This record gives sequence, C-alpha cells and structure tokens, in this order.
Amino acid sequence: VALDVETGGVLAMVGGYDFDESPFNRIMQAKRQPGSGLKPLIYAQALDKELVTAATLITDAPKAFYDPGTEEYWRPRNHTRKFLGDITLRHCLRSSINTCTITLLEMLGIDTFLNLAKEVELIRPQTPFPRNLTIALGSAEVFPIDLANAMRIFPRQGSYTPYHMINKVSRPEGEAIETT
Repeated sequence: VALDVETGGVLAMVGGYDFDESPFNRIMQAKRQPGSGLKPLIYAQALDKELVTAATLITDAPKAFYDPGTEEYWRPRNHTRKFLGDITLRHCLRSSINTCTITLLEMLGIDTFLNLAKEVELIRPQTPFPRNLTIALGSAEVFPIDLANAMRIFPRQGSYTPYHMINKVSRPEGEAIETT
C-alpha cells in the first residue's frame, strides 16, 4: 500500500494476487505482526518526551524482563544473538537492536506507548495490543494499511490524519458530486 503523505489518500494498493480466486484484501483485512515496524514509533516517542537524545547510551546486554501477565521472566535477544554493551540510541535505532528498544519502551511506559498507538489508529477493536514489553518487537497485530498510515506522522512532523480511499465522486459528465 502507498499513501499520499499530505492527504492520506491511497495511491496504490495490492491486497492479493487475483480477486476472483481470493477476494480477501490483505492490506485492509489481514492482521500482521509488524515486527520491527513499530520501533520507529517507540524511538520517536521517547525522543519527543525528552527521555533520551540520539547520543544517549543504552546498555545492550542480556536482561530478563518480568511479564506481570504471565508472571514469568522473558529473556529476549538480538537477531545477531550478540550483545554490544553501551551503545548510543542512534546506533540502537540504526541497527534495530531488540534489547535497546525493549529498554526504551520500559523507560517510556507501556501505557504511554499504547496511548500513541491508539492515537494513530493502530489499536482498533479488531487489533488490540497486548499490555507487555513484547510490543517493542512487534508482537501485536495490525492491519498493513494502518501501519503505513501511522508512519505518515514522520514526514508530517508528528501530525496524524486518517487515510481515505476515495477523493471524489463524479457524475458521468465529470461534475464532482462530493469531494474530500
């Protein structure tokens, strides 16, 4: 899916390979785990709240996080299975370091991030987010169009608007009946 950054209009969308064989629109109807796709939102919110700067050092090391929902400890690791020690936030984001993102979400607070996710309409009745630190690694499910739309806040300097599918409805002669 491609959205117009300014207007939120859908420019292009491929929801499947053949509508006759499968009318299910994966962009609008399929719930997907975004993985690292949520990380920019976590970093941006922590920067916006002035909890960190790009030069802040975060320790990338093995750590156990307590999950009150399961009453168990969770020991995430990075995709490289290596830990880098003290590294800058800039390095954490650039390299998509899992443990740093989890630490950042922990600093930010899950509820603070969940409020942002609601504001940018990632959280909907069909896509509730878990209330735990695994959301830092994209464990929640989102609709692809919602994630694409949420990312529009970056070029829009933090401003969110909903996406839309139709720009105008016209009469056969070309006269606009309704426009957005």
